[in-house]
Amino acid sequence: MDHSAAKKNIIIGCLIASLAVVLGAFGAHGLKDVTKDIAVLDVFDTAVKYQMYHAFAIIMLGIVMQQNAVSMKLVYRLFITGIVFFSGSLYIITFLKIQLYEIPVAIGVLTPLGGLCFAAAWLGFAWQLFKQK
Repeated sequence: MDHSAAKKNIIIGCLIASLAVVLGAFGAHGLKDVTKDIAVLDVFDTAVKYQMYHAFAIIMLGIVMQQNAVSMKLVYRLFITGIVFFSGSLYIITFLKIQLYEIPVAIGVLTPLGGLCFAAAWLGFAWQLFKQK
């Protein structure tokens, strides 16, 4: 197992978590000055939460890779894709709603696709661990 890949996962997870903290602070303070719409604030909050949950998952993935000498490239890619599609689409939806723009169907479709990526990543993570001797 290439320990540099595991280390990279941990570093990327930490960076994604740091970004979630910054976005969460923006949502808790700056965004409330822009909109009082609770539904819009909830969408943004959901994006931040799922970004943070899956940043921790990527960190955990790196730690498991270091300890078990197992490659989980697909699982890593699914977590990243899930963050981009799920949280990213919710961030875009928040921005569009604040600007009073119509939400394009293509953006709305990314959210459940991101959720599917998350579910597949967790199942893949479990499967890789199950296969370990």
